[in-house]
Amino acid sequence: MIETFCLGLDFVHITRERGIRIVFDDKDPFRTNGWEANMRMNNPRKKKRRREQIIASILDTARYGATKTKIMYVSFLSFNQLQKYLNYVLKAGLVDLNRSTGKYQTTNKGLVFLKQFEEVQSMENNMMEKKRALSETLDGEGI
Repeated sequence: MIETFCLGLDFVHITRERGIRIVFDDKDPFRTNGWEANMRMNNPRKKKRRREQIIASILDTARYGATKTKIMYVSFLSFNQLQKYLNYVLKAGLVDLNRSTGKYQTTNKGLVFLKQFEEVQSMENNMMEKKRALSETLDGEGI
C-alpha cells in the first residue's frame, strides 16, 4: 500500500512493509522521517554509529525517564541491541531503572558522560569545518 501526500513543499510517500512504516521524501529517497525509518534499508550514505553515539542517544532519551520502547525507537535500536546497551549502561552506573514505573533514568554519572560527549562532538564538528575551509582554499588556488 502506498499513500502520497504533500507536506509543505515536499511530497511524501508512505509505504507499509511487514508492519513497518517507511516515510520517504521525494527530494532525497534515502532520507526518512524519525523512528519510522526502516533500518534494514541499504543506504550507502548512512554511516555506522560508534558505541559512544548509541550510548549518548540512550542517555539523552532517558534523561527525564523513558521506557524500553521509547529508548528503542528514539535511539533506532533493535530489541537485541537495546538489551545489550541497556545492560551495559546499567552496569556502568549511567542509568537507573525505577522498578515501580519501569522507566530508565539517566544518573549524574550519565549526565557527566553526556556533557563530555557533547564537548567532543563539538570539537569534532569544528575540526571538520576547518578541514573543509582548508580544502576550499586549496581548491580555489587551482592546485
